[in-house]
Amino acid sequence: MSDESTFDANPPFRPGLASFHGAVKVDHTEFPPNPLTMPSAGEYNLLCKLVIAYGKVLPVAIVDVKVSNGTASVDRFTAAGSNITLATFTIVRNGAGDIDVLWPATAFPPAVVDADASVTEDVEIDRIRVVTKVSPPPGMRGVTVRTRLGTIGVDARFQLRIY
Repeated sequence: MSDESTFDANPPFRPGLASFHGAVKVDHTEFPPNPLTMPSAGEYNLLCKLVIAYGKVLPVAIVDVKVSNGTASVDRFTAAGSNITLATFTIVRNGAGDIDVLWPATAFPPAVVDADASVTEDVEIDRIRVVTKVSPPPGMRGVTVRTRLGTIGVDARFQLRIY
């Protein structure tokens, strides 16, 4: 067992029972811990299972994308892996309201569900769609985020959650 985060492993993965040797620790029967002052095996096992549960449902990255003067860029981001930097993300504005967000295929664990996004500024939008890239550049994964008012593409700041 490594002390490295599973999100920093090569390849990265979501934590599972194997990450905690099954989360089946037991207290010493002759010298059990004081429940008020010492951690117990039960508490440890519970925390391990909680980490696993959260690891199943939390995003591996949250990326805020803004558009200024026709140029899309990452405004800020956070990620479960400590190896993820601003340079991890490639942002391409294909046209008004049509932005690709790409990342290396090995940056995150395999997706458990599709990414989703929401508009984070007060702009008139009636649709936002996140479409997984079917044919991203070699070695990359990504999505296209489309923001529309009717059938017209409208640039809008958005937050992308990658699962």
